Amino acid sequence: MTRKNLGPCSIHNCQINSNQYRGITTNALRKAKEKGTFDQYNYLEFGKQLCYPHYLSIIEPDRNKKLQTNSIRNNPNIPNIQNN
Repeated sequence: MTRKNLGPCSIHNCQINSNQYRGITTNALRKAKEKGTFDQYNYLEFGKQLCYPHYLSIIEPDRNKKLQTNSIRNNPNIPNIQNN
């Protein structure tokens, strides 16, 4: 049976009241190292848990930025500066 992610968050002194938690996998650690956020939280280990806001800020720091960039690029109301 798989383990449920019910907390607590592994970030020291986390005060975020969350009902969603994510487990730290080897893939998540690899992503954090590639994106440069692991150095700040080098005590995180495989199998620990993060609250969802910390998971997004550490493991997926550019997740929403990619979507914003693509939506700006594809918006017909914003002139394309490179083509002008």
